[in-house]
This record gives sequence, structure tokens and C-alpha cells, in this order.
Amino acid sequence: MEKNTNSRDFVLGALIGSIAGAVTALILAPKSGGEFRQDLNLQAGKLKDRSYEWKDQAVMKSSEMAALAKEKSAVISKNVQDQSSGVVEKVKSFRSKENSQEQDPTLVTAKDPSLPTVHPVDPLTPPTSSEPLSTNR
Repeated sequence: MEKNTNSRDFVLGALIGSIAGAVTALILAPKSGGEFRQDLNLQAGKLKDRSYEWKDQAVMKSSEMAALAKEKSAVISKNVQDQSSGVVEKVKSFRSKENSQEQDPTLVTAKDPSLPTVHPVDPLTPPTSSEPLSTNR
């Protein structure tokens, strides 16, 4: 975005500079009134032609940029769509596996209240005795 702003500022500066230079050259040139008006019209015509060229270049560049943006957005959209479809399929398969486990009576799940509660133990923790601690004071 900053590059576009810098380019636009440069083009605007070049346009203003060329106008100022042309006007200064015409005013300071030692010519008669008729010659001055003729040169002024000639310079105005050149400036008009140059501005049409710049406009055409800007239209062409903006069309190229729009086509490129459209192409890239289509690629990104396709990637997002593919990835979201993959996620949906994974969720569906996970749900179907979960449902099949709930329907199969031979599988015992952690939701079964008859299973004993198991607390994980750190393997580096030394074994402890089941006797209560004695307090000798």
C-alpha cells in the first residue's frame, strides 16, 4: 500500500513539476504575444497528450492488478474450501467413531461408573507406605 502511495505521489509531483516548468519557460521566453499564445497552446496540447498516456497506463496497471488480485483470491478461496472440507470430514469421522463406540456394548468406556478410579503417578516419585505418618513430639 505504501508503495502505491509513493508511486502516486511521484507521478503527481512530476505532473506539477512539468506544468510549472512549462509555464515558467513560456513566461520567461522573450517572445511576442502571438508567439507566446501559440507556444502556450502547443505546450497545453503536449500536456494533454501526456496526461492521456498516463491515464491509459494507470488504467492498464489497475486492470492487471485487479486480475492478479482476482486470481490470487480464487486460489486462496479454493485452499480454504479444501481445508474446511477436510476438517468437516475429520469431524464427521470422529463423530461416527464416537457413535459406534457408544453403540457397541463390548467396549468399556471411562464413562462406566463401575470402573475404579485411577490416579496417575509420576514415575520419579518414590513409593510410599499406606501407614499413616506418626507424629513423635
